Amino acid sequence: VIIFLSVLSSSTQLQCESEVKVEMAEEELTPPHLLSVLDSPTLKWIFVGGKGGVGKTTTSCSLALQFAKRRKDVLLVSTDPAHNLSDAFGQKFGSKPSLIKGTDNVHCMEVSLEGFSLNDEELDAIKDDGLKSALKGIDINLPGADEAVSFAQLISTVEKMSHEVVIFDTAPTGHTLKLLSLPETMEKLGGLFKGALGGMAKSVVGSLMDGVKGKFDMQSLSDQAVMVKRRLSNPNETTFIGVCIAEYFSIYETERLAQELSKYDIDLSSIVINQLIPPQKEGESCSRCDAKRKLQQKYIDQVYDLYEGFNIVKMPEQEQEVRGVESIRAFSEMLAHPAM
Repeated sequence: VIIFLSVLSSSTQLQCESEVKVEMAEEELTPPHLLSVLDSPTLKWIFVGGKGGVGKTTTSCSLALQFAKRRKDVLLVSTDPAHNLSDAFGQKFGSKPSLIKGTDNVHCMEVSLEGFSLNDEELDAIKDDGLKSALKGIDINLPGADEAVSFAQLISTVEKMSHEVVIFDTAPTGHTLKLLSLPETMEKLGGLFKGALGGMAKSVVGSLMDGVKGKFDMQSLSDQAVMVKRRLSNPNETTFIGVCIAEYFSIYETERLAQELSKYDIDLSSIVINQLIPPQKEGESCSRCDAKRKLQQKYIDQVYDLYEGFNIVKMPEQEQEVRGVESIRAFSEMLAHPAM
């Protein structure tokens, strides 16, 4: 009896210790929702990005409606050349904030990031034929310069508005990454006049800048770039949410995005995985669903391995298209209250 009680006591103790360890492990896991983002009192700039066709716009719209329950005024901005916000809400938006119908405090705008370029009139104002010919043969819009310059101006403009939080539905290529390269781009542009065009530029660069200073004040833009970069690298104010689906190329693009953001110290601690096949229902039989579910799980496991400690939200595939305020609002609840 004594031996039995001793074994039973040891077994009970081990079981209790095991349960405690499980509970501690569960507490250490990052919650599978975005409440840490939604309930943050300091976050103002939320960027949503990832590969095209993975549900960035739906996620952006959902975040906006969730923030509307927590903040006084929310602004949703599309910087994607192929704007989708108008289609998502069934309402036409432009370059100025408009209230989304069916909401009291969510405004939306779709902007085109068109930047600096020399038009024919400005080129004709240049007296030096050699320089004029050289400029025509050189791509003044250095890679990312147009989007970066306009994005810096957009951030500066939006900052002056009264919105408590701003959500950016970004293009697949990620305009934020181009923005962060703006100081380097400005240096390259300056070097274009000082180096590539040689001494010829020195005599005419003044008149050239006079001709375009209204749209391209290098010092002002450089200051804006530094300010924006400093603001975006503050994790208390800014975070980036990666959106993907459980497929190879989407995961690859998300990892590329994560690595680029880390170079600029931009916070990325949340990943949304869209279009997941829901768990099999009792009595359900679908070999195709089972095969896809198994394949998706392979990539889900990779996401957890790559982003340990991140908020990873799994969003089930929807039977119907998520469009309209009410449909998006229902979908958005799964960002705060996981369905999977």
